[in-house]
Amino acid sequence: MNGARNDIAVWTADGSATVELARMTGPAHGVVDPPVYLRAGPPPVGPQVDLDDPISKALLYQACLAGGSQFDIYRLVNLDELVRVWRLLDLPSGVAACWTRALHDAGLRPVGAIYRADTSGRVNTVAGLPEAGR
Repeated sequence: MNGARNDIAVWTADGSATVELARMTGPAHGVVDPPVYLRAGPPPVGPQVDLDDPISKALLYQACLAGGSQFDIYRLVNLDELVRVWRLLDLPSGVAACWTRALHDAGLRPVGAIYRADTSGRVNTVAGLPEAGR
């Protein structure tokens, strides 16, 4: 990990468990087979994901953060790679806000997150948490 604090955790999207950032040591490269329930999307994820393709990696990470279990995140998401592809993720605003705060609290600086439109139809695009004041 790139010098992040190791005591930061964030809730899974469904609120069923916490994810410790220090344990997010999934593979950075190669091919992984996500579980069927993550493949259904949105967005749809293929039966095999090439982690050397940034778009494929981002889609997998998006599916994991928005709908995966604690185990899925630990097994499939690499924290350093998450920070690298963060700008490619299209997460629900609540999920993005929680993860952005956790990454910021850990001393990591994801840039250019895209938040989905909220119920009013507004879209929030932020260029890193501190600059956005969140």
